[in-house]
Amino acid sequence: MSVSFLAPGATHSDDIRSGAHCFVLEIAPEQLERVREHLPLTEPTCVYGGKLGWLTLRLYTEARQKDEASSLAVEGLSLEILAELSRQQAISSEHKPPRWLEQARELIHAQFTDH
Repeated sequence: MSVSFLAPGATHSDDIRSGAHCFVLEIAPEQLERVREHLPLTEPTCVYGGKLGWLTLRLYTEARQKDEASSLAVEGLSLEILAELSRQQAISSEHKPPRWLEQARELIHAQFTDH
């Protein structure tokens, strides 16, 4: 169970060779901007399992409900998922190597087969 965040308009591709089930939650741009006033969701993020997987499974279950409370539950769980994704981005950026190190790694990978 992986959970990914991509900003609206971000290009991406998927390579799923052994099959998969996907649940896609699209957030209206105005809602996302409202969330971004409080949470710095800027970078693509992918998290495997854990709390985000559990919350997304709950969201999926609620989205399939057809009662009066389901839309409220979906909105609440969506906000909780966005908050947790924001936390994961903050943790990732704290452990991210400096840009110069990334550039050195890219250079080594690009020229590895030249010698």
